Amino acid sequence: MTASRHLLHKPHCWAPVVLVIAVIAGYANSLDGVLLFDDLPTLLPRERIDHLWPPWNWLATERPTVFLTLAVNYALGGLEVRGYHILNMGIHLLASLTLYGVVRRTLETESFRTTVGSVSSVVALWTALLWAVHPLQTESVTYLIQRGESLMGLFYLLTLYGTARGAPSRRRWAWHAISIGACALGMGAKAVMVTAPVAALLYDRWFLAKSFGRALRDRWPLYVGLASTWGVLLACGVFRTVFTAGSEYETVGYGLRGVTAIEYARTQAGVILHYLWLCFYPIPLCLDYAWPIADWKASIPSLAAITAALAVAIFLSARRHWVGFASALFFLVLAPTSSIIPIRDAAFEHRMYLPLAAVIVAVVGGVYLLAKKFGESPRLGQGSTLAVVQVLGLVITLLLGGLTVRRNRDYTDELRMWSDVVAKRPGNPRGHMNLGVYRQRRGLLDEAVASYGEAVALDPDYGEAYYNLGTALVAQRRLDDAAAAYHDAVRCEPGNFLAWTNLGDLLKSQRHPDEAEQAYRQALAIKPGINAARLQLASLLVENGRKTEAATEYRRLLETDPQSAEGHYGLANVLLSLGSVELAGAEYRRALELQPAHADAANGLGNLFFEQQRADDAIAMYRRAVDLNPANGSFHRNLGSALAVGGRLEEAAAEFTEAIRIDPDSAGARFNLGNALARLGRVPMALEEFRIAARLDPTDVPSRINLGNACFMLGRLEEAIEAYQSAITVDPSRVVARQRLAQTLAKVGRAAEAIEQYRAILQLDPTNTEAQAALTDVESGRR
Repeated sequence: MTASRHLLHKPHCWAPVVLVIAVIAGYANSLDGVLLFDDLPTLLPRERIDHLWPPWNWLATERPTVFLTLAVNYALGGLEVRGYHILNMGIHLLASLTLYGVVRRTLETESFRTTVGSVSSVVALWTALLWAVHPLQTESVTYLIQRGESLMGLFYLLTLYGTARGAPSRRRWAWHAISIGACALGMGAKAVMVTAPVAALLYDRWFLAKSFGRALRDRWPLYVGLASTWGVLLACGVFRTVFTAGSEYETVGYGLRGVTAIEYARTQAGVILHYLWLCFYPIPLCLDYAWPIADWKASIPSLAAITAALAVAIFLSARRHWVGFASALFFLVLAPTSSIIPIRDAAFEHRMYLPLAAVIVAVVGGVYLLAKKFGESPRLGQGSTLAVVQVLGLVITLLLGGLTVRRNRDYTDELRMWSDVVAKRPGNPRGHMNLGVYRQRRGLLDEAVASYGEAVALDPDYGEAYYNLGTALVAQRRLDDAAAAYHDAVRCEPGNFLAWTNLGDLLKSQRHPDEAEQAYRQALAIKPGINAARLQLASLLVENGRKTEAATEYRRLLETDPQSAEGHYGLANVLLSLGSVELAGAEYRRALELQPAHADAANGLGNLFFEQQRADDAIAMYRRAVDLNPANGSFHRNLGSALAVGGRLEEAAAEFTEAIRIDPDSAGARFNLGNALARLGRVPMALEEFRIAARLDPTDVPSRINLGNACFMLGRLEEAIEAYQSAITVDPSRVVARQRLAQTLAKVGRAAEAIEQYRAILQLDPTNTEAQAALTDVESGRR
């Protein structure tokens, strides 16, 4: 009983447990969150996170601390997102515990010892608890890649905590080392940390020292160390980015195109007011605001409100009032993102991760002071007043926690999230574009096209939306519309090599070879190493008979990517067609070395062996191709042909039969099967295959000749005559067909017609002695 009472009177003993339970309860369903927005482009270039050591890849980024944690996640579980969300939740929990520690230690300083010190743990707990479960934090915790914000918040708070603990401690150096180390890690997490050394000095002046001079004299090693951490931002290239000259791909800095510092500053007045509104009424929350740049007239009320708030903050700061420090911290943390440094996206909720703490400190502190004042009234006992406040705090905590759980559900499905975005911000073209992407991935092509259409209607220069619209239209087989969309994509973004490549593919399929070639060459001019465009260009050149140029393109591809199996395979095909058999064989073999499962390369090498009359080698390669891709009918047909040459007719017939099963309309397979059956003595079956082959391919002369031969063998001479005549109709110059027709006509006693055919043969081939002799015999018999 005594131990229990001891714990109840020492909330700092159980407050961390409460925070752990609250964070787990609020964010347990965040573990089902999916990759959203910037998650994929950050994680998928895995070379930055695929190993922890050596550290050069993740160090060579603007946010090495963030990429170190991502590399740890990748080492433990690859791209399994649950592990990333667990770490995000852990970072938020540590930040909540640190906020509790900062507030508690602050309330135990001399400035508050007589007024708040006795309940410092309670006030600190409510501050940290409300901050931990507030739904405004979900974007920093559940949106995976925004751990940069929560990491920055954690290290910012640790910097203040180390400063607070170091001043009265005998081991000041250790706490100051923690503060400096945390500040350095925070600089590597996000550039917003740039204000942390200033915040630490302000904290020292407000709550620890009697003047700035005294703070700097007593703790100068701390501030030298904190100032030195700005070097991390310099090393990461942050300052260079902010002051860059600008390019179309930048998202932040004075070089950002289309937004000036003044335009951004006046816009931020309205953004900050919106942030403050969400602190007290966090509905609705939105992942992507696409906040428009405000004009002067529209921004006057918000500018006036923010100017007044800054004036109050300055006034309270001049009097060293604790609310003044909270206000200063609020504006200080927001300054890098919500002042005069232009950022492409003017508003994002994750930027309120740490500033929300300043707001909650002011609210909780103010409520406590009011409760204390009312508690001194004769009508109200202090205990009862504080009890009412505690109950109210519990109700608000539960409400906020419930909203957090509900908001986390939106992060569990991409389609749900982007539907939520466009419902709340219908004028957001990027929201409609992303909704289209996820609709397209679900196979909802009509809805995707509608979303892309809405995006380009809102922003006629939205190149990415036009590009995605083109891909959706291609999937719908609306090729003319797709071509128009791709043309708009490259008009808006001339450097979009993927759009040029896709446009080339589309034009190639529509039989516009010149325009397709131009599109491929444009893509390669932008990015010479794009294999897809180079391969398609080479293929296009082959189709147009420009085989030497095609070989050149394949060789260029292999210069930049010698491991490209497709490049070696394409070059082999061209070399074989140009008669360079040995070189072609070497390229086929190289393709198979690089990609042993390359069925087409195995088939190509089989073709080479077949032409060299190496039947056994051809059979081995064709069989390999069939094993790799048993659903390819041409592979079975090629294997059957090689088996037939090798005299293995039963096996050949089986392969031709399989080819026909895969593609019943393959005239070639039926012709080959007919030949095999005829050689096996199964002439009636062969006759049927020849008949089907002739019907499937109206231009197929050999099938018609062999059909006539089969009919002749079976004594069905009139049918044989009909078959030979059909062959001649298709190709009047085919001597064999006329010779077989003449022989059959002579056999049935139609000598005049036979003579006519022999004379036609001699006109085609005057040196044909066999036809001359047969003509003489028929004419003699007729006389």
